[in-house]
Amino acid sequence: KTLGNPFHVKIFMAMLSEENCLKYSLKERRWIWNIDDIHQRSMIQDLALVLAQKLLRLPDEVQDALTFVSCFGRSVHRDVLEITTETESCAVISDRCLVLAVEERILEKSGETYTFPHDLIQQAAYERVSKEKTRIIHFHIGLQILMKAVFTGHVDPFSPLSFIGIEQITKADDFELKNSELRISLSELLLRVGRRAIRTAAFPSALTYLEKGISFLGDNGWDLNHELCLHLHESA
Repeated sequence: KTLGNPFHVKIFMAMLSEENCLKYSLKERRWIWNIDDIHQRSMIQDLALVLAQKLLRLPDEVQDALTFVSCFGRSVHRDVLEITTETESCAVISDRCLVLAVEERILEKSGETYTFPHDLIQQAAYERVSKEKTRIIHFHIGLQILMKAVFTGHVDPFSPLSFIGIEQITKADDFELKNSELRISLSELLLRVGRRAIRTAAFPSALTYLEKGISFLGDNGWDLNHELCLHLHESA
C-alpha cells in the first residue's frame, strides 16, 4: 500500500493503531490485527490530504501553533520561538502545544530544534489559514526579531538571526506600515544587507532586499528620506 516509502509506512501504521486495526494484546503478549480489514483500507495517495485531516482533528490552539511554526519553514530553533512570544500573534505558542504536536508526529524534536518530518506536513500547516493571515504573522515575527535583537544592538545585522528576521519581513509582501521611523529603520537595514548580498554575488537576494526597502519607504519615500531612497534605487 505504501510502496515501501518509510514515511508513508510510519503514517499508515499510526493510522491503523489509532483506528484499532492494529493493537497490542496483553493477554497474548503480541501485536494482533485483522489482515482483511487492513486490505480494505485505502491508502490515500495525496499524503497532504491525510496530514491535513490529522491537523484538523487537533485542538485549535495546537493548529494555530503549528501554523505559526510553519512560517519559519521546515524547522525552527526554540530560541527563535522564544524571541517572538511577546506579541499577540505569537501568544499561540506554548510548551503544551508543542509537546502535543510532537506526540502526534506532526513535529519532531531534536535537541532544541523543532522540525516538520515532511515538507507536505509543513505545507498543510501553513496553508490552513488565509494568505492575509500568514502575511501578518510573517511581518510580526520579523519585526519582533529585528526590534529585540538587531535594532537594540544585541545582534550583528549580518548574523543568522538577523537574516531570519529579514526573511520574515520580506515574506510579508506589501504589509502597510505607518510608523515613519520604523519604515526608515527597516529600509536602512535592508539597504545594508542588500549591499552585502551584492558583494557576495547573491544578486537575486540583493534585489529582493532592496526592493523591499524601497516598498517600506512608500510612495512618499523621496520626501521621507531622499538620500536613503536614492541609495536604495541606485543599488537596485
